Order: sequence, then C-alpha cells, then structure tokens
Amino acid sequence: MRLGKFYSFGTRIWRVGFILLVLILAGCKEFPEANQSPPYEPPQYVVLASWYGVNP
Repeated sequence: MRLGKFYSFGTRIWRVGFILLVLILAGCKEFPEANQSPPYEPPQYVVLASWYGVNP
C-alpha cells in the first residue's frame, strides 16, 4: 500500500473543496443586493386640536 498516493488524493480533495468554496463566496458579491422590505413610513396619528397631553 502506497501512503503517498492516498495522501495526495486526500490533499487534492481538500484543495478542490477549498477552491470551490472560494469561488462560491467570491460569486456572492456579483449579485446586487435585493431589499425585500417595504420603505419605512412613520405612523400618522389623528389627534384633536384641543388635546394638550397629560401632565406628570
């Protein structure tokens, strides 16, 4: 049994996996960011003109 051949195969698998991971992560920045949330609108409250609030 040749350990050198087995070791090089395992090393080759790790290298290919690492290269694929780098390519996948590098490709993530190519797509524009998609903002799915609606634009923020502050709440609008209806308050009577005679209302002055409550004192502490």
